[in-house]
Amino acid sequence: MKTLSQWLLIFLCSFGQSLFSLEESPETSGPAFFHTIIFEGGGSEDLTYAPWGNTEDENATRYSIRVGSFRMTKKFCYYGDSPIRFYNQDREPVFEHEFSRDGRGDFEQIILIRRLKDGKLTSHGLPFAESLVPMGSFLLQSFANESTFFKAGEMKMSIQSGKSRLFHSGQSTQNLSVNGYLMRNGKYKEALTQNISEPLSKRGIIAVRVSGDLIRSTSLITGSIQKSFVLGYNSPKTINPEPNLPENSAEPVQLGLD
Repeated sequence: MKTLSQWLLIFLCSFGQSLFSLEESPETSGPAFFHTIIFEGGGSEDLTYAPWGNTEDENATRYSIRVGSFRMTKKFCYYGDSPIRFYNQDREPVFEHEFSRDGRGDFEQIILIRRLKDGKLTSHGLPFAESLVPMGSFLLQSFANESTFFKAGEMKMSIQSGKSRLFHSGQSTQNLSVNGYLMRNGKYKEALTQNISEPLSKRGIIAVRVSGDLIRSTSLITGSIQKSFVLGYNSPKTINPEPNLPENSAEPVQLGLD
C-alpha cells in the first residue's frame, strides 16, 4: 500500500512537464494564495500564520486557521518567502510548507497536510491556479492503488493509479453527476456517486482513493472569490496593540473553514 508521500511523489513526476513544471520558475514578489486540509491522519488543528512571513516580529499581523479533515479551508494570502511557517495558538512552531511561485501571475496551492504516527505534521502542495483549473472545471486526482473509471455528465474517462484528468462541466448549469466505477470480476462496479451543484460557478480537485469496493472522494472545491475577501490580502505587516490589552487581542481572528 503506497503512502500519501509516495503518491504525491508519483504525482509530482507525472506532471513534471505540465502542472508542476510551473512551480520550478524563480520566486516573484506577487502574492501566494492557499487553501489547506488535513488529508491523511484525521483530526483538526488550530493554526496561525503571518501573511508577510515576519513571524520574528512580536507585533506581526497573524491570522488563525482552523484546519479540518472533511473540507478545505477558506482562501488565504501570503506575501513572504518560502516556507510558510505555521504555529499553534501558543505561537509554537508546528510545520513549515515549502513552495515556489510560478512567476506567471497569481500563485495558488491546496496544501495537503499529513499527520504522522508521532503526531507531527508534514505537507505537500497541489497546484490550484485558476489558469490550471479554470472555473467550471474539475481535476480528478487518483491516490488509489488501481485504475478507476468515471462518468461526469456525458464524459467517460479512466484514470490510472496516481494519475489525474481535468474535465469541464460542459452545459450542466444545475447539477453535475460524477459516478465512479471499479473493475471487479471483469465488470464495472459502481463505487461512487457524487453531485456537484451549480458546477459552472465552481472549480476544484476531487481526490480519490479506493477502500475495498468503494471509491472514497475528498472534494476540494471552491467558488469564485474576490481578492478583497481573501483572508490576509492587503493586510498590514504589523499591528499596534492598544495599551493595557492582552497581546493577542489586537490580532485578526479569522477562522478558515467555510
